[in-house]
Amino acid sequence: MIDEIIINILKYLLRSFGGGVVITTIIFILVLSNPGKIEKLIALFYRMFSWIHKKLEYGNIATNIQVAVNNVSGKINKDCPDVLPYAMKIEWAKTAQDTETFLRNGEIIVTMDYYRSYDRNLVGSTLAYLEKGLLPIARPYIDKTLMKATDFTIAKEIFTSSWDGLPMNYFFQNYLEPEMEKDSQLRSDCTLLDNLQKVGLLSKIFLRQIQYF
Repeated sequence: MIDEIIINILKYLLRSFGGGVVITTIIFILVLSNPGKIEKLIALFYRMFSWIHKKLEYGNIATNIQVAVNNVSGKINKDCPDVLPYAMKIEWAKTAQDTETFLRNGEIIVTMDYYRSYDRNLVGSTLAYLEKGLLPIARPYIDKTLMKATDFTIAKEIFTSSWDGLPMNYFFQNYLEPEMEKDSQLRSDCTLLDNLQKVGLLSKIFLRQIQYF
């Protein structure tokens, strides 16, 4: 009796509204008649579409980092052309143990693993980019400690350009302070470059002179 009623209802819906409503109704009836399977269906749904969410999340994070880095790079290049001649592009790689960088089609490709910490993604990829892309011609001839201080100073400008200090905290605790504790010369060089940055002479004078050298 109940089956006949359901069949008559489905026939009415099919005549009145078309197949889409009928299919939806069938699914709804099946779910109601099998309440124990609802959670399994929901779990299956999440498994099927979670990759879409992750892809969008990864793409959004990569884009935000690239925009922040490339905006600052563009400003520096206006004061001193070709100090950062290549744009940055991030590619996620689950198998990457460490951040890797290489030049491809006029871009510095930063290949790295994805971390839940946005600050870690930003700081790690930025430093990797600068080590490859900042002063690429002059870099081999510059004192290594001074070059690292230069990387750190440019990195701080990037971290403070778009965020409210959170990446700076991560950078300070995990990179800057530990490195300066080990090397007093690095602390001295960072202080000197910070002072040049504050008065607007870092890119206009210091980086330009190194580039010419």
